[in-house]
Amino acid sequence: MELTELKRLLTEISELSGIPEREVTIFSIGARGHFENPTTDVLAFFLDNNAAHNLGNLALEALLISIGDGLSDQLSASLIHAPKREVLTDGRNRIDLLLESDDWVLVLENKIFHEQINPFDDYEKFAEQKFAAKKRVHVVLSPSGQAPHGWYGVSYASLIGTLKSSLASHFISQPMNKWVVLLREFIVHMEQLMTEGTRVPAETYRYVLSHLEEIESAQKLKDTVIKELLDECAAVLQEALPEREIRANLHHWGLSPVLRFKVADWVGETDVAMCFGGANNNVTQTYIDHLVSEEQHSEARKAIETSGILEKWSEKSGSMSVFKKPVLSLDKKTIFKEITERMLQVDYFEREVRTQF
Repeated sequence: MELTELKRLLTEISELSGIPEREVTIFSIGARGHFENPTTDVLAFFLDNNAAHNLGNLALEALLISIGDGLSDQLSASLIHAPKREVLTDGRNRIDLLLESDDWVLVLENKIFHEQINPFDDYEKFAEQKFAAKKRVHVVLSPSGQAPHGWYGVSYASLIGTLKSSLASHFISQPMNKWVVLLREFIVHMEQLMTEGTRVPAETYRYVLSHLEEIESAQKLKDTVIKELLDECAAVLQEALPEREIRANLHHWGLSPVLRFKVADWVGETDVAMCFGGANNNVTQTYIDHLVSEEQHSEARKAIETSGILEKWSEKSGSMSVFKKPVLSLDKKTIFKEITERMLQVDYFEREVRTQF
């Protein structure tokens, strides 16, 4: 890829609409969090006003409010037993969730993504036969809030909004517990799930899909530049330390490439890292490992040039000293000079200072 093409590509990409960050939740970490069955399992737990979450009828009342039609005033938000999952009908079909109170029963179908092609007539027939003396409520919970004739449609946006409002009130009036946190996590996860399709702007989709070859070419160019820089720097370091065995490795901190160098006989994880974090965030970080006393940390600080050091701290439960210094130019000579200086300082410490401990 020519430099002019790369500059043009980067300019165009920088002008695209950004992708909003998503909050990571306990439900979004696992691979099954978006499937209907696990989602319904969690929903059933919070809808049970007698469950161990100690939130009472908060979620059940929110569902009744979301259904509308005045049901929250007509029906008591209390169940006589835990919600039933995958209830088998006489027609061998399975109802996602069945809620039963003293005088009402609620059949709920949870549709996160799929089309509504369930045997709704069979569900109605089952409820009519089994619960003839009770008021029967049929609900489809889905992203759109649509439902077949005779069923109430509740959108996830509506339920989420009501739950958020109820949870906010609970925060004010009740002590914190882990189930409050987990219900909030579930709300955030479902809120994100319902907007997953609109996360990337259409303009960005179109641009990326129509420039795949150029983007791939730019990625390969970046990899080539970083690999060549790693090899060149290793050669420079070998000249600076001709009697020592230099080891070079490429790591990544997030999206940032990191060149890491060490001498083979340095102790533990002692090494020098060069991190490329963007135009104004390129740094060297020097790591001195296996320091067992404040005196040894002090000697390490003396050995590493402190002029221009941006930060210094300890890691590995205090057994490692770290020194961070900005690299103000991306000129190769400057990069190699900074890394070589750090390597010489660390090698002096390893050969002349550590041996005195």
